[in-house]
Amino acid sequence: MQKEIDGHYRFSVYSDATIIGSDDPNAPAWGPQPTVCSAFVRQSLVNAGITVDADKALPLPSSVTPTTPDGMYHYTEAERLAAAEALAAWLRNMARTPFTEINDEYWWTTSLGFGGGGALIGLAIGGPVGALLGAAAGAFVSLFVGPGDVVQAGTDTPNKIANQFANCCASDFCAIEANSSTAWREPGTGVALSPDDLMNHFDAPEQGGVYGYHEPLVYRTARFRRIYRWEPPAGPAPRTLSGRVEANGTPTEDARVEIPSLAVTVQSDSNGHFSFDNVPFGPVVVHASKTINSVFYEVDRCFEPRDPDLWQEIDCSTFLPLSVAPVLEVVLPISLPDPAFRRVTVTG
Repeated sequence: MQKEIDGHYRFSVYSDATIIGSDDPNAPAWGPQPTVCSAFVRQSLVNAGITVDADKALPLPSSVTPTTPDGMYHYTEAERLAAAEALAAWLRNMARTPFTEINDEYWWTTSLGFGGGGALIGLAIGGPVGALLGAAAGAFVSLFVGPGDVVQAGTDTPNKIANQFANCCASDFCAIEANSSTAWREPGTGVALSPDDLMNHFDAPEQGGVYGYHEPLVYRTARFRRIYRWEPPAGPAPRTLSGRVEANGTPTEDARVEIPSLAVTVQSDSNGHFSFDNVPFGPVVVHASKTINSVFYEVDRCFEPRDPDLWQEIDCSTFLPLSVAPVLEVVLPISLPDPAFRRVTVTG
């Protein structure tokens, strides 16, 4: 379906994605439809008859209004202004020329006089270039700069570049006059989508979508656990450890369950059930985890065997038995991790 889109890249689609899918009479003949990368992906799916965001709650809540098209999202003016200011600041910094990059290929000449605070640079602007810049031939500009300082001699180029590009993205105002306009500082609201929106809002297969399973990557720093080296036992034979993973008292499917000392991992089934075979006789640490609605849950529990086929829960620090009766199947109640290991989102 993507072949049905004869498109050209239009920065303003990041502000108004509703214009994709229709031809722009002012666009090039080879690609009359305006688009950007994320809008192109969405339109390809829509052309195939797919509803991309039927479930507005998962993976993350969708910011929409009653008139927002499927797979597009509502951005407030405050959100758009924050993005525009970040973009303009980055462009201004990129457009500035560090003093260390000036060389003989520039249209100016430099003369250096070294003093206590830095170098005195004389920039002689003359000839046709000087006339084009509106300066009198032979005009002289002096700047005090230190090593690595930025040279901007009589030019507002960084601001002009930032203004023109920010206006182009905010409202499709890309003409040369846009370089002196700060209209982008009043961007209004927007209806668009970003690559992050595809990950955070498009439906996963379990919601009837096509975009794949999504959950945040959790990076865990090192933690210390008691690890045992298992050797062939002289006593009882290995046995099976079975149990159930629960979250808030409800059996939990597709939780990751592992015995770190044995380097073995299984997934819980639709009833939250899991099982490990051939677990050596002796104490064992079992870890379970799952991301639920973008929140990471986990638990560590420790057990040791009791005859004939029971398991006794024990304290993971002291390995002393807890005051609970041995059970045939253990329960792993996952919950939010210790505060030191929780995921933190910072905004603003």
